[in-house]
Amino acid sequence: MTYESHKETRRGHIIRILSDDDPLNPFTDQDGLPDVVTWLRSYDFTTNKNTAADDPESFLEKAKERGYIFRPLRVYIHSGIAFSLTASGQFSDAFDSGFAGFIYWTPEKRESLGLTDSYIESILHDGETVESWHTAQFESAVEALNDYASGNVWGFEVTDKEGRDVESVWGFFGDYDREGGALEEARGIADHAATVEREEVRDSLSLIAADYANLLECFNANKDTMPAPILRAVNEKLARLKNEESEKAARLAELESD
Repeated sequence: MTYESHKETRRGHIIRILSDDDPLNPFTDQDGLPDVVTWLRSYDFTTNKNTAADDPESFLEKAKERGYIFRPLRVYIHSGIAFSLTASGQFSDAFDSGFAGFIYWTPEKRESLGLTDSYIESILHDGETVESWHTAQFESAVEALNDYASGNVWGFEVTDKEGRDVESVWGFFGDYDREGGALEEARGIADHAATVEREEVRDSLSLIAADYANLLECFNANKDTMPAPILRAVNEKLARLKNEESEKAARLAELESD
């Protein structure tokens, strides 16, 4: 069940951060991640049956024959599930952790993504090697796997003060308040919507001020000769314009707030 984890008002808009309870699998929905094969009793995170195998020994034989780049995966299962490339910390627990499978690149997938050794060498920083670059990519992919496995996936809804939808986006992996996460994106949407609406409100205020000034000038010039019904109607119109101006000014203050 979707639940709300965070709510805030930003520049006259409401932001709600919500759990994404039906996220797409990033390993099957995106092209830029390596593949995973697991052999777990109650879970299956294998992403590509064609390049995987029925057991670890068969996989290792296939991986060596076909030139896979791979790392073993550890798992910790205790009130949830988490993966790691190392056997440190909770992943060394004798009862709740153990070998899960492998994370790997096939030559075909590397080629389709342009991840040749020559390309990787061209983007390395000082002290990095092709092997360390692959390890870093695997570690990043394991983060995505852990977010997916643990439900650390989010979406947001941005509405105006009347509850009208501005925008909603789902599928943000990782903590919602991380850099580039759901909350940062939602705040950007709210800021943009507020900027657009602010200009509209300013234009509306200018028109209201002009209408009020013209009507007041006409009223002052003719009030002594105006029939009583028209006099009342003009006064009511002036009051409505003032009230509308006050409402617009209040909304402008909201839109200009931090």
